[in-house]
Amino acid sequence: KNIGFVQQLRLMIASIISSLGSLVWSIGFIVFLIYLFAMFIMQGILTSVKDGSLHGSRLEYYYGSLGDSFLTLFKAISGGDDWATLAAPLQDFSMAYFICFIIFVVLVTFGILNIITATFVMDVRQIAKIDRELVVQQEVADRKTIMNDLGMMFEEADQDKSGTLTREELERLCSSENAGTMLGLLGLDTIRACTFFDLLDLDGNGEVDADEFIGGLMRLKGAATGVDLATMMYEQKRVYQHLQGYIRRLEANVTQLSSRVKNLKPPNSS
Repeated sequence: KNIGFVQQLRLMIASIISSLGSLVWSIGFIVFLIYLFAMFIMQGILTSVKDGSLHGSRLEYYYGSLGDSFLTLFKAISGGDDWATLAAPLQDFSMAYFICFIIFVVLVTFGILNIITATFVMDVRQIAKIDRELVVQQEVADRKTIMNDLGMMFEEADQDKSGTLTREELERLCSSENAGTMLGLLGLDTIRACTFFDLLDLDGNGEVDADEFIGGLMRLKGAATGVDLATMMYEQKRVYQHLQGYIRRLEANVTQLSSRVKNLKPPNSS
């Protein structure tokens, strides 16, 4: 439990480190956007009203200076105050600035903040570049979990408790709904797992033991990788080389046999 707790702490720290860059840029962008809208609203209000009638009004309290406007817009998007309360003075003053305020709230709340959240999620996925050991530990733990689940599935399918699965038992396992669901959750294709019985049966005795079952399904898990393709090409090359050697030996034997036949003398006729 302590090891799991430490891993969770390392994951949290790695997530924070991986998202620091996006955090800084996000804060800078939001500050810049608030500054633009605050400057626009404040300049518009001060330009339109020059007779001092704003003194003591809610419009002056919320938008009387650049700092007040900036703070008001920040409250509107951060939950510091009800945006309807903050927008009411603008609605009474000018519908244009009220619409500008609404556009700002909608743009930041439903657009910018969601984009920033997605950016943080993408950054957290890059933890492998920061803490590779943590990623390796997680991969090992996931692999052990999958192998344990496959082992339980094997024991469930081995109804005669012989320690092996026949083709019929494997097909019966794949036809069950629970096994199909579990294989799907493990990222395994049920059709592939049940069709490639001969691939699982490495020793060719018509039965699949636990090691062959688990190891074979782990190899079938997911799409073919570059290592799989390279291994297949290597095996094909070896088969081709063996076949070439066999053909050369066969041609040599045929040539030798042909020369011996030509050197044979016909029997004397009496």
